[in-house]
Amino acid sequence: MQKHIILTQTTTIFGTGEVNLQLPSTITLKSSDASRSIQIATDNGVEFFSPPVDTTTATMLVVTIAAPITNIKVIGAIGDTLVVGS
Repeated sequence: MQKHIILTQTTTIFGTGEVNLQLPSTITLKSSDASRSIQIATDNGVEFFSPPVDTTTATMLVVTIAAPITNIKVIGAIGDTLVVGS
């Protein structure tokens, strides 16, 4: 099941429970903002890192999640769409 979230801030941090992340899963940010990024954490948001990102489509970043994570940090523009789910 996918969850669609419209960003209301340029930087947003989600706990995986907030977005109902189930493994394996994908995280897609639909954005054309130059500073867009998806970062993840495995330590309750203490340190974030940038996983490998598929940028095949110019307006989307896609990350595949196969191992447990605790948080997702999304940087984009207000109104961008985050899609979480398989």
